[in-house]
Amino acid sequence: MIAQLRTWLMAQEHVQQIFYVTGQVDFVLVVTAPNAESYEALMTRLMSDNPNVTCFTTSMVLTVIKRSLAIPVP
Repeated sequence: MIAQLRTWLMAQEHVQQIFYVTGQVDFVLVVTAPNAESYEALMTRLMSDNPNVTCFTTSMVLTVIKRSLAIPVP
């Protein structure tokens, strides 16, 4: 089931990053969407194409305070 979901997520153009994590959820996604309707369509497809996905939680970015992928190496 997880391999199927990973394959599906990797094929979605609006899914920018996928993290398989421990804790209360299995995956954390970073998703871009031009508007709420596009996001809703993606999530609707997620739920209908993957019956083992039973719920999801959405957090919207209001303001970017800091963004970096730099790794400080002395």
